[in-house]
Amino acid sequence: SRIAEYVKAAKRIARSHGLRVEPCGHCGDGNIHTELLRGEDMTDEEWESATHACLSELYALSKELGGQLSGEHGIGNGRIEFLKDFVGDRMIDLYKSIKLAFDPNLVLNPGKIVEF
Repeated sequence: SRIAEYVKAAKRIARSHGLRVEPCGHCGDGNIHTELLRGEDMTDEEWESATHACLSELYALSKELGGQLSGEHGIGNGRIEFLKDFVGDRMIDLYKSIKLAFDPNLVLNPGKIVEF
């Protein structure tokens, strides 16, 4: 496991964006949650910008260390833009095939995860 390495780097990355990171999770199965905390006196715009930039770096770090985009909670709408980097085109195509098998008319939860 490279959790300790990830946590140390994540704290450094967050600081570089004026944020704080507080990791928590269940390390027994290698699952760490990275909670970003807003910097003091940040405007909403600064928070949004810093969060996006920081998360981009944290996801790249996770991938570099052999980690995943998300654990047991799924990726959610907020991580869709990063999904392809982790799973690749073949997996995105598989997701689409599964979606079409169960929802050929694309009426269930349209526009989520994969686009047609």
